[in-house]
Amino acid sequence: MSRKNITKILTGAIFTSAILFASFLLSHKLKAQTTGGFNIELSPGKVNLSVDPGKSYVQKFSIGNYSGAKRTLYIFMQDFTVFNETGTPTFFENKNTQNEDLAKFSLSQWVKLPTDKIELENNEVKEVEATITIPENAEAGGHYGAFFVQTESPENQGTAIASIGRLVSLMLVNVPGDVKEDIRITKAYTDKQIYFNDNPQVELITYLKNEGSVHGIPLGAFYVGGGYGGKNRSFIYNQDQGAVLPGAPERKLSQSFTLEKAGAIVPPIGKFTIDLVARYGSKNFPIETTIIFWLLPIKFIAAASLTIIIGAFILWRALVSFKK
Repeated sequence: MSRKNITKILTGAIFTSAILFASFLLSHKLKAQTTGGFNIELSPGKVNLSVDPGKSYVQKFSIGNYSGAKRTLYIFMQDFTVFNETGTPTFFENKNTQNEDLAKFSLSQWVKLPTDKIELENNEVKEVEATITIPENAEAGGHYGAFFVQTESPENQGTAIASIGRLVSLMLVNVPGDVKEDIRITKAYTDKQIYFNDNPQVELITYLKNEGSVHGIPLGAFYVGGGYGGKNRSFIYNQDQGAVLPGAPERKLSQSFTLEKAGAIVPPIGKFTIDLVARYGSKNFPIETTIIFWLLPIKFIAAASLTIIIGAFILWRALVSFKK
């Protein structure tokens, strides 16, 4: 069996556990967001749903006040999209700020909140139900909104954003139907082609473009093998579960890792490969690529070369002395 086939088998074997572990991390990481200094909590931090046309879904948000005093908190919805490679959301305060291409991804118009503000005593937690109602004629695909909780009324906040305690939960909703799912890797590489230091930190960088009509969250693993002196290892890919949105620029996903020594003396050295296998979408569409990088630890190579030269010199002197 070829090394490539072995790699695929090993990567496939850890794919399921990678998804489970990534989901575990996400559920804990996004369980609650806290405003620095205001001590207000909101959970969940992200919502990923599928709601059929003509159906409704009630999403519950938990809001906690741990500020030490009674607070009035304001809640509202906005639409959002992504304009940069890091996936940072840009929010739209009104529909006039969106162009026609972005408006088709709007969600806030279908979300009804029971109130625009709530009062919480110190250490009190309340649930707010956001009712998502999808029209019968809704366009299939992804629709994106954001549920906000903040300490000032949106009408009164002005420009003093820094003095406002604000939390947001991103809502990613898929409307089933004639949906196109098409995410592909446009670029994949390591931050350096050749690493000259011992046991360097290697950064795997991938750019993904969504040419479809609904968001996707690629999940999987990558296997690092080859070379000499290093332990072949597998790593979870996209463990933060970054979403790739349609209509957005290429999404950059990066992850750093370090190869461990296989022995006590020789550091990882030589030509290494990264085999990435990920899946996304309703039918687990594949995303796969292979990347090559080199580890050439200069200090070790210099020390080994010097040792060889000295050894050769000693051997030569011994041979000369023996002949005499």
